[in-house]
Amino acid sequence: MATLETHVGFKVWDRSERTVKLTPRGRPLVSAARRVLAEVERMREVSEAARAGTSPKLSLAVDALFPAHGLVGLATALKDAFPGLSLRIDTDTLGAIAARVARRECDAGIAGPLATSDALERVAVGSVLLVPVAAAGHPLARQSGRIPTEVARDEVQIVLSERGSGTDASPDQGVLGHQTWRVADLGTTRELILGGLGWGNLPEPMVREDLQRGTLVRLELAAWTDEEHRLPLALVFPPGGGRKPLVRWLLTHVPALCSTYGVGLGDP
Repeated sequence: MATLETHVGFKVWDRSERTVKLTPRGRPLVSAARRVLAEVERMREVSEAARAGTSPKLSLAVDALFPAHGLVGLATALKDAFPGLSLRIDTDTLGAIAARVARRECDAGIAGPLATSDALERVAVGSVLLVPVAAAGHPLARQSGRIPTEVARDEVQIVLSERGSGTDASPDQGVLGHQTWRVADLGTTRELILGGLGWGNLPEPMVREDLQRGTLVRLELAAWTDEEHRLPLALVFPPGGGRKPLVRWLLTHVPALCSTYGVGLGDP
């Protein structure tokens, strides 16, 4: 500690109390040191993989709510940071992300609020806004003003649902309709809504162009506020998994990437 202070030329630690703590000038130095150590660990992993004749590997489970353009940005950054990386990305919905990571099928996951588990660590990285939409020709799209709940309930609601069923299934979120059609992926949900077969909640980034073209209409429902279904996204990983260089890289870079690609900004 004293050698470091001599080298940098100022006090890094405050020793005036029983518990040693960082000085105001020391805090940014330690933050910079952590970044340097992370890069050293990354270089070590790449070099060890090269000596062994293998490539660094990462298996990532990503909630389907995570915008596709953000996922492309993340994959591009990983490719640049880890040359020769062997990457596997599995997309799933709701609580399935936490289950896959907890079973060690994936090194880490980017998960929504329902992906919770006592067996996982969780670090917030961003959010995504779900908006209620219907095709331009749908009866709800022709309603003026805020749509009463009893009117919305009379129309088919298309709901994202986990694959399979059972007692471990995640509870319904944002369901108003008396009659629901349940679909296991967002792409099919969007197509059914575009086809005028019902209304439902979809990630704003997914339907942004549809709304701009007018093929979908954002519904104003009396039951919900405009930000009712902004869902937090988090990086989840097994305890101790944050020590792995690739997971540590995710912890450092995913929040910034989410900000760059608008994950957390509901409006264009």
